[in-house]
Amino acid sequence: MSLDILLPVSLILLFGMPHGAADGAIALSLYRGRAQRLLFITGYTLLAAAVIGLWGFAPGLFLGGFLLISAYHFGQNDRQSYHYNAPIKWPVALAHGGSIILCVPLFQPDDVWPIFELLAPENAGSVLATMQFAMPAWLLLVVLAVIQVRQKKLFVAETAAIVTAAYLLPPLWAFTLYFCCVHSARHMYRLWPLVKDKRRMIGVIVSFTVISVVAVLVMAYDSLITAPDDALLKATLITLFALTLPHMLFIDGFRALNRLGLQ
Repeated sequence: MSLDILLPVSLILLFGMPHGAADGAIALSLYRGRAQRLLFITGYTLLAAAVIGLWGFAPGLFLGGFLLISAYHFGQNDRQSYHYNAPIKWPVALAHGGSIILCVPLFQPDDVWPIFELLAPENAGSVLATMQFAMPAWLLLVVLAVIQVRQKKLFVAETAAIVTAAYLLPPLWAFTLYFCCVHSARHMYRLWPLVKDKRRMIGVIVSFTVISVVAVLVMAYDSLITAPDDALLKATLITLFALTLPHMLFIDGFRALNRLGLQ
């Protein structure tokens, strides 16, 4: 197995996914009743399973949805560091989130193609072309974001750093650096002071992270011997998106962190 795959995938699983596993700790703080907690876990699991089912039924839609939802969620979480007041918030979210999602395929299409082909063999080219076509719209969103945000220097510096990483680093490493060191770290920084029982939170995060890693290994098991790199990367990305949708709905839609802060 290549270290170019094993190392970034390991970092994603061990240092990126735990921020999503923290949803369990948030739910324990928000929901006191056993029935409510069971309903949360059941709904979260079924939604993740439905996403995996979508990949099997419509891989092109799966890949396109994964990228669009990830760009929005990344920006929606990170935009709060820029301190701005605007009636329409999604342009700033997509401007920030699109910096990693769109720039890597733009700068390194030949290296991104095999990754997309793993997830959607018949649709990799069309998804890649669509992302490249969307670049002018993203640049417009960046301009609008610079106008709106108060922390202009922070926004410009962070966007420039992400774009630079997307240009210089291999695609998987660029994504791993952003996912672990920017998005996940910022999420945990916001969450940590809101949870009173820190020991229980750590226990829940470790437990759900282990479950996620086991799910990845089970999904990759059949091909780990014949094509270990492809199997591990494919299983990791599918699991990541399967968990991203319920995580995004819980954090961005339900505004779980905001509700936790009001307790």
